[in-house]
Amino acid sequence: MSGAPKSTIREIDLSTRVQMQGGVYGGIVLPASKGAEIGLVTGETQFLREYTANEKVTVGMDLSYFSALQYLYGSNKLWVSRATASPKIAGLVYENSTTGNARATKHLYPFEHTFQDGEIFVIHAINAGRYYNNLDISVHSPTDNTKDLAITVYDDDTGTALETIDNIVLEDIESSVNFTSKYFNVKYDSNTSGSLGTLQAKGTMKEAFEHGDGAVYSSILIKHNSDEEGILTSTSVSDAYTKNENRHSKLEGATVYPEGLQLPADTAFLIHASSVGSWANNVHIAISTKDSRIKEPSSKKAFLIDVFKGSDLNNPVETFIVSRIEGMKDGYKKSLYIEDVLKRSGFIRAVNNPLVDETYMPMDLKTNLNGEVIITPVPLSGGDDGTGVSTGDLMKAADRLKAKQSIKLRLIMDGGLTFTPFQKHLIDIAETRKDCIAILSAPQDILQSYNYMVDTLKWINEDFNPNTSYAAIYSPHVKVYDKDNDREIYISPSGIVGALLSKTADNYELWYPVGGSKRGKVNALDLMRRYTDGELDALYDNRINPLKYMTGQGITVEGQKTLQAYASSLDRLNVRLMLIVVEEAVSIALETFKFELNTSETRTIAKSIVDSFMESIKARKGVYDYQVICDSTNNTAEDIDNHKLNLMLLVKPTQSIEYVETTVVVTRTGMDFKTAASAV
Repeated sequence: MSGAPKSTIREIDLSTRVQMQGGVYGGIVLPASKGAEIGLVTGETQFLREYTANEKVTVGMDLSYFSALQYLYGSNKLWVSRATASPKIAGLVYENSTTGNARATKHLYPFEHTFQDGEIFVIHAINAGRYYNNLDISVHSPTDNTKDLAITVYDDDTGTALETIDNIVLEDIESSVNFTSKYFNVKYDSNTSGSLGTLQAKGTMKEAFEHGDGAVYSSILIKHNSDEEGILTSTSVSDAYTKNENRHSKLEGATVYPEGLQLPADTAFLIHASSVGSWANNVHIAISTKDSRIKEPSSKKAFLIDVFKGSDLNNPVETFIVSRIEGMKDGYKKSLYIEDVLKRSGFIRAVNNPLVDETYMPMDLKTNLNGEVIITPVPLSGGDDGTGVSTGDLMKAADRLKAKQSIKLRLIMDGGLTFTPFQKHLIDIAETRKDCIAILSAPQDILQSYNYMVDTLKWINEDFNPNTSYAAIYSPHVKVYDKDNDREIYISPSGIVGALLSKTADNYELWYPVGGSKRGKVNALDLMRRYTDGELDALYDNRINPLKYMTGQGITVEGQKTLQAYASSLDRLNVRLMLIVVEEAVSIALETFKFELNTSETRTIAKSIVDSFMESIKARKGVYDYQVICDSTNNTAEDIDNHKLNLMLLVKPTQSIEYVETTVVVTRTGMDFKTAASAV
């Protein structure tokens, strides 16, 4: 050391420890009519809001909804991957027109729309599907402002305001909306110019199908103001703005994903549903360039968007103040750009046209002879759920659960979707990830057959024929009460078992066996089949974990076998779950040893870290005993020269009690018990 005298500090971190994942994350594939492609749901209310059209499960919807709900009754972390087949978004394109009408875009994706002259931006539903066709969107601005917008979403049937996003500057509409709204997105054309009027809408499209092929997004294309001949101009605010202007226009079209959409030159923007499907077909949109709710300076060139849901067109569910000027911000430095603002909407999104001058505003509203604004509500339509989700679509949706780095999982449930290729695909995902298991169920049609036991055993051993320790099957289906529709239905046990696993992890440890009267109690009305003792034996011998109905004692899970075809400790679920916890945690901890020097000291530190972790697992009854080896006995000179560090962990898993035998020995009055016990 050289230089002037000084005091220095060095910091060396030797506190590396093994950390386990907190809580149980479940995963399910859902053929839903609404919702994002994949999302994390933390409760029943959120699940119904994001994945059902009217915040409840209705008759005719897939029974996998109930598996998800049953899981959420016992857990608060569920990844939902939505299965669709070419879903579309419905919507309208706002364009230049002497009639002031918004034009329905007919593209497969609002994002693929080519902006035409006069078109400013596109608002589209956040997802595809028929649901969005019942949403109304209102876009408007106040008398003293032509740039700030507010967007409100209404239910077309009830008129209830669902969502409002305000203080939107047109230039910032994309950033203001597209990550905020629950209903719509926006694409904006920053090249537009001129004054912002208000929109009109025409045309409807009610040929929406169920989820599957051809599902569409709802969308609206916004056009900027023009003169009587339809020539694009950059005129100032017209006399029509002396009164508040509020117009409901229908989101309509035949579109799918708006990413990369190129709008025609006469198109200002497109408003579309925030997700694919027909759920948005009851959404209405009203756009106004003059509204007392907008307080920003007139230079902002903003307008207001109201979204209505259902039949109530007086009370918006969402309201947004937006602008087509990218980079425009409100007084709180929040973006007012239409595409940004509408990301906050739960119903719609917008696609702005960059080819139309950003100062151009939506078309003026029509007025009657008294100068009053004429409001003709037009619902969003054209959203389509498609013709039906195939097994391949389910498998594609399940593929989203492969993202191990971004999606934490402990179990994947089939939700009663018992198609053999799909169930095997879930097993493949679990085996590839190695940090989760698949919870499967026996097909309901087999359980309903006359020879249900013969058919069940044939299915498990011949048709399905699995061999894995990363999955378990449960049977039969359970009867539950559907509170929304006042009926009793049979559903897959996968969601119920998943909830029991989550509760066990919360109250005990993940590796405690789920079964019996302590950790296997099922809250259900009945079972599709009340298995006899002989049937219970046959099912368990063939790796099917049965649910048992006991008069006066309720319903319990009576098995915890995996689908491994040969006998070992891994043919029990509690052992597999223990290994999942241990292997994942140790693997992550040892990542910190990459690029360290391979010395005896380094190996000792690695061993001590794993020793400390395994002592905790042992104390929590995960293993009877263990041994960690990381020294010269398993790290040869050749290993060291090949830049390898070898650590071996040997474990003796804790085993479950499944068979209880009691022996009663009757002795003579004078016989010593020790003598009697030794004689047995």
